Amino acid sequence: MKIDFDPEVDAAYLQLDDTKILNSEEVMPGVVFDFNEQGGVVGVEILGVRKKNPSHLLNLKIPFLCPDDRKAFESFLMEHAQV
Repeated sequence: MKIDFDPEVDAAYLQLDDTKILNSEEVMPGVVFDFNEQGGVVGVEILGVRKKNPSHLLNLKIPFLCPDDRKAFESFLMEHAQV
């Protein structure tokens, strides 16, 4: 997993997989899941990261490939999201 954060626009992107994005869906205000051809989540865009409640973001059904990816996401949120 790769996490990119742009502080100027307060947006983050979690790249879970490098397969081609077929479509996207906003799953909650400011959070967009990108899906591949098989319907799997390959990326997550989060707009307004600093204004989001970390617990709400952690409750999203993000299919992390390994436990370390979830830990990295938790650390990222503790550093950048509203606590």
